Amino acid sequence: MPRRLLLLAIFALAAGACRGDGRGPYVGTWRAAGADTLDMRYQFFADGTARIVERARDEPQVYEARYAIIGDSVLTLQWIDGATDDGRFRIRLDGDTLRLENPASGQTNAWVRL
Repeated sequence: MPRRLLLLAIFALAAGACRGDGRGPYVGTWRAAGADTLDMRYQFFADGTARIVERARDEPQVYEARYAIIGDSVLTLQWIDGATDDGRFRIRLDGDTLRLENPASGQTNAWVRL
């Protein structure tokens, strides 16, 4: 392989590995913290999709969404079914605790990584 192609391949691999989409720290499963909260779980996947599972009734409600992290302080959710308004939250990550604040209501909820 010519040296120039080898350098280009190494650069492309390094650039791909350093891609800063901001999702990494949020990928995984999170559950609502606190005894007075619904049994809810957020699952964030590396490909930018999310699954929200609410177990308030016998049958769990499952919602699918796409998400994005903007900077280090905003999470946006775009619901795949389109039946629910999209969400925009202020976020703060502190170790294994994720705090989501709804700017419209001012309500903040804590989520714990499983």
